[in-house]
Amino acid sequence: MRRVAIFDAASGQIVARLGNLAGGVENVAWDAQGRVICAPLDAGDAVTIWDSVHNTVSHLPGANGAAAGTAMNMLVRFWVDRASNRLIGAHQMPAQAGGGSALSVYDLGARLLLRGKIPGSSIGAIVSGGANVAVVGQDSQVRLICLESGQVVRTLPTRVVGFGMVAFSPDGSVLATTGDPPYVPGKVEPMNNMLSLWDTRSGTLLGQIRAGSGEIRSLDFSPDPSKPWAVLGETGGSMEIVDWKRGGTLVETIPVGDKQIVVARFSPDGRTVGALLTRQARFLTVPLAPAILH
Repeated sequence: MRRVAIFDAASGQIVARLGNLAGGVENVAWDAQGRVICAPLDAGDAVTIWDSVHNTVSHLPGANGAAAGTAMNMLVRFWVDRASNRLIGAHQMPAQAGGGSALSVYDLGARLLLRGKIPGSSIGAIVSGGANVAVVGQDSQVRLICLESGQVVRTLPTRVVGFGMVAFSPDGSVLATTGDPPYVPGKVEPMNNMLSLWDTRSGTLLGQIRAGSGEIRSLDFSPDPSKPWAVLGETGGSMEIVDWKRGGTLVETIPVGDKQIVVARFSPDGRTVGALLTRQARFLTVPLAPAILH
């Protein structure tokens, strides 16, 4: 996608649009001030910050400096922690520097801080407040890394590959992972349809739930502290709400009628879930059932 659009959740209408982004955009997030953060794939700068209210654009430099070449400034993946207003990014590193990725920490009100090199890191999540980051390396292993020291805190006994992803619960006590088991030659590769919940302090498995309709392509935790829920967007045409404090117990299944969910997210108040449906080319919002909200 070469454009980023903001939709009104109630009407479904586009209210602002940023276009002509070099190489397209795969990662988009909001910062603490409500600005849109995106990373054009072929831009000279690593991060574009779009103030959609005033329609102004600013940039942050890449891990290798603005003159290091566009490919070497590319953010492989990034995450924004709005509680600390920091952006944590995995930058592709040049071959002469050993390749792999650099874990970069931006204060969105200031400039770049380079914490350390994480070879092959590709997927991540951060604890609210910015204490730890979870990265998945080329070996598909999940490691928890302290952002202040750059040291590995814990390696979880699981692997995340394919379309798998990771996400922290709002209090940082649980890490959710999805992803296919390691590929075994001669065997049919299983679908990415299992959610696993891990205790971040001990590394123990708290529970698992198998998606009821296809592969899991999106995962998000509710911002409502009174509702320990996560929403799963699945390729079978539904979203599932699960209780992560009860080992992933199913709370509600929401049919959406589209087998290509790209993103499923909670609203800021946790009372509505939304899904981006690619086959229907639309964004759908669904209020949660009153019976489960009370």
